[in-house]
Amino acid sequence: MNVLYLTVLENTERNNIHENQIFGLRSTDINYKFLFFSPFFILNRTHLKINRNRFYKSVDCREFKIPIFSYNFYLHVILLPYLLLCVLPILIYCIVRYKPRIVHTRNLLSAFVAVIAKKISRNDFCIVSDPRSVYPEEGVIIKRWKYNRFNYRMWKKIEAWTFKNSDACLGLSELFKDYLMQYNRKSYFIPAVVNELNVFDGGQRKMLRKKLGIADNDCVLIYVGSIGLWHDVNTLIQIIKLFALKNKNFKIIALSSSLELKHKIMNNFGEKVLFCGTVPSIKVREYLTASDFGIIPGSAKCGYAYELLYETMIASKAEEYLCTGLPIIVNERIVNLKQYIERNNWGIVYSGEKKSFVGNWEYLEKERKEISSEALKLFSVNVVKMQLKELYKNLLNLNNEFVNK
Repeated sequence: MNVLYLTVLENTERNNIHENQIFGLRSTDINYKFLFFSPFFILNRTHLKINRNRFYKSVDCREFKIPIFSYNFYLHVILLPYLLLCVLPILIYCIVRYKPRIVHTRNLLSAFVAVIAKKISRNDFCIVSDPRSVYPEEGVIIKRWKYNRFNYRMWKKIEAWTFKNSDACLGLSELFKDYLMQYNRKSYFIPAVVNELNVFDGGQRKMLRKKLGIADNDCVLIYVGSIGLWHDVNTLIQIIKLFALKNKNFKIIALSSSLELKHKIMNNFGEKVLFCGTVPSIKVREYLTASDFGIIPGSAKCGYAYELLYETMIASKAEEYLCTGLPIIVNERIVNLKQYIERNNWGIVYSGEKKSFVGNWEYLEKERKEISSEALKLFSVNVVKMQLKELYKNLLNLNNEFVNK
């Protein structure tokens, strides 16, 4: 079975997401070809540079640099013709050459381009739209356009048209699947993948805590990843301060490149903080194993865009926490994750409005192993591979029924 996995305008430079969530799907049963259209110019808050990354050069992968800024991932609709001009000729050529039965698209831009390519080329393949998030609302949050103005309204129309013209849609959470169902009845919940090496190891935990200078009676909170948009640093600080009122013996581990986070967390908690910056994936697992709770802070910011985002997201870092047997402190606004936590007794729910916690604070080694085992049944890479294989077969009429677990 030939599957073309397509991404458009995602920055591939030093991107662990591609390594873990995309290349992790490689399988002996499915012949994947990975096709990346990445921005040529990397633009962030501090500098502009040319993307010279060649990390993804391999037999099953092709990467093409588009003369566009990474800033334009949230694309103003006036630039859509330019994007199509850059991508469509190469994409159609690759479709004709590889003859995929399935084109699996990651993000709304990729799905939109794939639908256009199918209509132009008249090739017979199925499109699996895997949008990963609510793109029009994210554009509002990141301040690329304003809610209910021209760009937002146009992207909502493009979103609806793209999903309706896809053969199947995938949601990273159950509530995201429900959101997609309004556009396409063939919508399924298939989560982001987590490496199966993320398993709780009690023996390693004791050794790591000793190595890090963590006492047996210290309760360790950990935060991993970027902060500032989906997760707010002030909300994170509020959660830790509320926790500090209940437990004086605590430590904080922060694995992030955010200077804002480093500054604020050090100013508020000083010697209780172990700020490690960005570390390799294997080291992340070690820090998670040594910790007692992972924090998913969300944000206190209001508005329809935030409400829809938090209703439909789970957060891949939450899945990684759970697969490592780490209970979670989650903001109640992140609805689907909150439901998992409450249903399975996997941590604590934080209410920003009530300034309170609800949940279990005591997790023995046995219980952490159970959390890890149950979470891996939902989020591990092998489970996701099996679900995708069944979905592909169903779309190609090779299987009578796809069971969405």
